[in-house]
Amino acid sequence: MTPESLTTGPPNTMSAICAVCHRHTTAPVEVRHLQPPDAPGTTVYTCPQDTGTLQPGPGTHEHPHTRTAD
Repeated sequence: MTPESLTTGPPNTMSAICAVCHRHTTAPVEVRHLQPPDAPGTTVYTCPQDTGTLQPGPGTHEHPHTRTAD
């Protein structure tokens, strides 16, 4: 172990608020991405325990207007 490794911060991890139980989770599961036509999108997450309680919707890259032409 080097002295530098003792002074560096923790690794950056993804975290979110669960849309079902409203608790903070460091292991969020993407359920759907809401993309209004005239505003930035919002991704809905659940914690691992609540996965499957919300009906999944389109993901971050699955909206028709964000797809590229084939």
